[in-house]
Amino acid sequence: MEWINRVGEYRVLLGKRDQLGYPLGELERARLNELELFFTACADPTRAPFVARDQVRAPVTLIVSFSAGQIGNGWGEARDISGEGVYIETSQPLPVGAQTVVRVINRYTGDEWRFAAEVVRLECGDRTGMGLRFVGIPLSMRLGHRTTPPYLPHDLKHAA
Repeated sequence: MEWINRVGEYRVLLGKRDQLGYPLGELERARLNELELFFTACADPTRAPFVARDQVRAPVTLIVSFSAGQIGNGWGEARDISGEGVYIETSQPLPVGAQTVVRVINRYTGDEWRFAAEVVRLECGDRTGMGLRFVGIPLSMRLGHRTTPPYLPHDLKHAA
């Protein structure tokens, strides 16, 4: 889950700087530099300059769910992750170009992360799934990081 925390923080700082146009403070700039170094630390320095992926993906094993509006919903197992994307092994991959939201819940703490993403590649065979590129600021961070409530009563009344 440490990788998920770092991905969330990295995406928030990038989004704040690049998409919202807010200047980062000194501590935020330092943290973004630290995270960029973390995600590229294991990159092969001899890789060709035209290689699409600048960041190394770390192996993970996390159950995730994803939703893409009318295209559909599904679940799968995240197999590797970086600050820029994730590969999800699933028998129900979405089509390339589909926009989705990936949801990760820490089963021990109830912490939840939601990342907007776009499907950029599909894999077939033994590890059928989809490669996703994260886009924007994590939804859970925009809405405020929270834990999943343990119980919501069905008869909850809403204001008109």
